[in-house]
Amino acid sequence: MLSRSAVLIALVMAVVLGAAWAAGGAIGIATTSGDFRIDRASVSGDGTILDGSLIETGSAGSELRLYEGTSVRLAGDSRGKVFHSRLVLEQGAAQVEARQGYAVDAAGFQVQAAPHSAAEINLTGAGGIEVSAISGAVQVKNGTGVLLAQVLPGKALAFTMQASGAAAPEKLTGVLTESDGHYFLTDKTAGVRVELVGSDLGKLVGKVVEVTGTLDTAAQAAESASHVVNVISIKAVTASGGGTKAAAVSGGHHTAIIAGAAVAATGGGIAAAVAWTGGSSSISR
Repeated sequence: MLSRSAVLIALVMAVVLGAAWAAGGAIGIATTSGDFRIDRASVSGDGTILDGSLIETGSAGSELRLYEGTSVRLAGDSRGKVFHSRLVLEQGAAQVEARQGYAVDAAGFQVQAAPHSAAEINLTGAGGIEVSAISGAVQVKNGTGVLLAQVLPGKALAFTMQASGAAAPEKLTGVLTESDGHYFLTDKTAGVRVELVGSDLGKLVGKVVEVTGTLDTAAQAAESASHVVNVISIKAVTASGGGTKAAAVSGGHHTAIIAGAAVAATGGGIAAAVAWTGGSSSISR
């Protein structure tokens, strides 16, 4: 049996060590089978990650295990700054398995993985990103917080900023609906629901429409819509009802323009995979 003084000493030591850990900003452990760098210092095997540490992988990838339960896997030849609640991906690709939710900032976009979800983010040569949802809810927003897409499990979307930024006209396609005098459309590619404001919209309710409009940053969207779009032009692409409408919504190679970003499907499946086997990580297509 431990004496009361021994128990008290153990408790004091635990408090002291916990305080030292918190003061040092340690948030997890990085592991790889090869060499990598933490804050420009070469590391082999394991290394402690501080809040804001810069991780650079070599030919082998690295697994970052955060103390709060999230796992981040950086592919080979990748670089990013790791914080307790987000990763700033500067090069390469990463896979996130979030226990309590985790964000990845990359190329001006923010990918938000919900609790108990997994996502893959791959920086592309065009200055954009590809996002794959492995499981759970994955949202992609622009730098000002406007929702650009809801990526469904097993799907992948590509995102590229437009040269004209948020001033670029929005282009969306989906079924026009009405509720309590408000008009809504969920884009067939991005999965984002927006409120439409314009004239004679009631004539097209229930039809698949193509819309060009402008983002109204001052307006408050109704219900569960992401934002308000002032309609410049709208046209029906098929009549309502039956399989024809369903085919029009799901088919084709539609590229949405939302809040200055182009959103396109990458073939309907996961575009990039960060595989972790035996302590190494690699990108495969």
